[in-house]
Amino acid sequence: MKAFKDRHAVLLIITLGLLTYANSWSNGFVWDDEYLIVKNSYIRDGGKISDIFTSGLTQLHPIDQSNYYRPLQILSFKYDYLLWRFNPFGYHLSNTFVHILVAILVYLLTNLLAKNRVTALFTSLFFLVHPVQTQAITFISGRADPMAGFFLLLSLFLFIEYNSSSCGLACYLGALLSFFLALLCREIALIFPFTLLAYGFYFRNNFTLSKQSGKYIRRPYLWFFLLALGYLVLRLSILKFTAGPILFSQDSFGVRLLTFLKAFPAYLGILFFPHNLHPERRILLSGSLFEPQVIFSFLLLLSLALLIVAIRKREPVICFGLAWFFIFLLPVSNIFFPLVNLSISDNWLYLPSIGVFLVVAVLLSKLYQEHFSVPFRKTLTFLVTLLIVLFSILTVQQNKVWKDNLTLYQWILQHNPSSAKVHSNLGDIYFHNGFMDQAVAEFKQAIKFDPYSVMAHYNLAGAYAQKEFFDLAIDEYQQTLRLVPQAAIVYNKLNQVYQQAVLYYQQAIDLDPTNGLAHYNLGVIYERKGLLKQAVSEYEQAIKLKSGFTQAHNNLGNIYENWGDFEQAIEEYKKAVKINPEFAQGYYNIGVIYANRGELAEAIIQWQKALAIHPDYEQASSSIGKANKLIK
Repeated sequence: MKAFKDRHAVLLIITLGLLTYANSWSNGFVWDDEYLIVKNSYIRDGGKISDIFTSGLTQLHPIDQSNYYRPLQILSFKYDYLLWRFNPFGYHLSNTFVHILVAILVYLLTNLLAKNRVTALFTSLFFLVHPVQTQAITFISGRADPMAGFFLLLSLFLFIEYNSSSCGLACYLGALLSFFLALLCREIALIFPFTLLAYGFYFRNNFTLSKQSGKYIRRPYLWFFLLALGYLVLRLSILKFTAGPILFSQDSFGVRLLTFLKAFPAYLGILFFPHNLHPERRILLSGSLFEPQVIFSFLLLLSLALLIVAIRKREPVICFGLAWFFIFLLPVSNIFFPLVNLSISDNWLYLPSIGVFLVVAVLLSKLYQEHFSVPFRKTLTFLVTLLIVLFSILTVQQNKVWKDNLTLYQWILQHNPSSAKVHSNLGDIYFHNGFMDQAVAEFKQAIKFDPYSVMAHYNLAGAYAQKEFFDLAIDEYQQTLRLVPQAAIVYNKLNQVYQQAVLYYQQAIDLDPTNGLAHYNLGVIYERKGLLKQAVSEYEQAIKLKSGFTQAHNNLGNIYENWGDFEQAIEEYKKAVKINPEFAQGYYNIGVIYANRGELAEAIIQWQKALAIHPDYEQASSSIGKANKLIK
């Protein structure tokens, strides 16, 4: 009878999983899928599989590289490609099946821990259909989460079987192997050995202090920690890959801890009230323990801690579920890995959510079992069924958000208009569809919200080049190189823009030798390239052809100043401000030369003129302050 019931539960999980995610199979490749799948030569070319195991996740991306190491994820994409080529249907189908397998393992594992099929089924179904899982399942590149989840749950299942002496050493070795495979799927698996300690503490009663050794960890746990340590050493040495600029927060540990307290209710809110889900949710830093959200979170966590202490012996399954939630939430808490832009990504809850659903399922099953009246049980069954159906409907709706890039990005910007990554990605869509003005606007928005966005600077440079704003394109390519000096493709693009710009302006001059603006623009290109003599020649020609060329005089002054010819530089700057008395930059530049000569009083006079024209001229204001300090 038990096997029959279990078979029915598994059949229900498979059926509901397929129905809930069926509408995602018609979705396309979105977001990171382009580089992880479509443009990934490790997948489409007949390269060595060993290359996948010795490369970073985005190693083939020309600019925006990461230090992630997830070879099994890429290997799974390679096998998808062999079956489906670039038909996204097959990739989505694979994600759905992996998620269903994880849900089945949730059922089996929960049944093993709680020894209650009702609890196991509730936990599995909540996990299966909850809309928070869509980012990990409907987004093809989110596959690392369900893959890691599958191997981690399998490892725990085998470890429990080993402890019950039902399969001995084979189960233990299988648990170690599964843990190792999880490490090759996603880095968050490193935290898994602590869940084994939690299992031992709550279920085996063998997590005790040894007076002889003074160690908490018994040998069965030790090998998992050693394996995690070995993996960590390899990741920090041999398997450390080139990455772009990863900006770490300079905020103190206390600020990061308070910020996590502020974010904690948001995590629970997503699980209990899943609406407006998107992957770019931001949390502002917290600097005070007295913020209402921080106080509420602190009291909530304190209550949970007291509850765990009170019911530890009576309700080990609930305690283990809470421990599971916090253990897997810790790596994404921003406490120990403090990134500048703290966000809450839906897929980060893929594994932690299992613990919450387990706790909820235990409470519901207790209600079901302790109230023997048939009407009550029917009502409870109806309400749980209604909740599962509601979650399924929300997931079906959320699947539509991931239909294509344009739909996804517009959805995210509705809820987070300041997402630099999404503005950059949306600009890329406009760029490839020929809408350069809209593309430039989106890339500028991205840089406004994140000045260190490599892809935004790079893409903006390409858009400027398409619009034939070559000097601006060069500036953006140079900014990109300041962020990622090792990006060879940017050097190539920069050289192409130089050549294209020189050819473009020389052709304009050939058609009209009296075109002073073309001479000036050519001078700008030569100056950007470091060919200063040619630049001077073009600027002088521009001034001859177009009188009153303020910017040409200013640029000449910059070059003379760079050469150390300060007298000639001042003369050019003075010509510029004589032509245009409102040219604040000219006064500022004159002041800089006076300051370098030690004539601080005269420098201050020039900077004050610049400030009188533009009161928000920060460089002038700052220079005056520094000069006054030196004078005093």
